[in-house]
Amino acid sequence: RAAVNALSTLRTFAEVAEERGIAIEKLYA
Repeated sequence: RAAVNALSTLRTFAEVAEERGIAIEKLYA
C-alpha cells in the first residue's frame, strides 16, 4: 500500500507541475 500511496503522490505532483507549466521531462532529465 505504501508503494501505491507514493505513486499517487508523484501523480498528484505531476498534475500540479503541469498546471504550473513545468516540464516534467526537465525535472527528471
